Amino acid sequence: MTKWQEFPIRPQGRPWSGINTRSGKLDDGTGQMTDSSVNVIINQADKLAKRKGFVRGLDERFAGPVCGLHKYTGNCGIEYLLVADQAGISIRQPFFIPTFTSSDAYPSDSFQDDGPVNKYYWSNIGKYEQGDGLLVLASSWLNGGDMAWFKLASNFSYQLEFEYAADGECELVGIIKSGTTARIEARVISDGVTVTGELVWTDSLGVETSLGTVGLGTTSFTGKVTMSYQRDQVSDQYIVTMDAQPTNEGLQRVQDFETLTALDDADFGQTTALRIERTLATAMPGIELVQGDPL
Repeated sequence: MTKWQEFPIRPQGRPWSGINTRSGKLDDGTGQMTDSSVNVIINQADKLAKRKGFVRGLDERFAGPVCGLHKYTGNCGIEYLLVADQAGISIRQPFFIPTFTSSDAYPSDSFQDDGPVNKYYWSNIGKYEQGDGLLVLASSWLNGGDMAWFKLASNFSYQLEFEYAADGECELVGIIKSGTTARIEARVISDGVTVTGELVWTDSLGVETSLGTVGLGTTSFTGKVTMSYQRDQVSDQYIVTMDAQPTNEGLQRVQDFETLTALDDADFGQTTALRIERTLATAMPGIELVQGDPL
């Protein structure tokens, strides 16, 4: 027989026991992410659109946005997971929740396994597939849309690296600091003859501003891009950088530290994403190894 522990009334101002969601992340109730936090997918888009919340460890969607989780172990040693959603509280057992580490807040994927993209790592994967270390568009899709990493970045200043392989007329895009509308994008653009890199800021109204472009050559259609956003509160600067290095060629840099203000910074989110576009379905542009890190 399992004995349920009775909890006293929660004093005002004290967090609930168990695990609570904070902006799509999970923490221990203090509002801080720690290495001991539980790793469960709560997508920010799910909450905003009032779609069903997806719990990673259960591989299950619930009746509404998941707003609370609590792990309970009875006197008999049986573990239960209590899931609170819009319809009430659901109890699941057995269950498995992977341990959260701070590095999970940044993408790390080599796209090695043939077939669908890992649904536990990425959202909006329906138009993409992977294999042999390359993320590509599936079937005849021309624009895959933003494929977002499952956790928000835990540091306001961070970077994203990705390797690209351009083919035909295409765009390969890395996205950081994405919010409801505002974002920073590093675009690798190919017209089939020339490859160009462009750093683009989109504000809260959806207006795009180019922060600089750089030529990436006409002989190499592969390379690596490192993009970063640094919030320097000492100098009151918001520094956006794109370092692009075509294969067997020199490093090209675009950097801006004068355009963005504190008001612009407040519009950004913490979502990291990728996007692939192409003009013809016969072209096969792709993104290879992806790695994110805090600054």
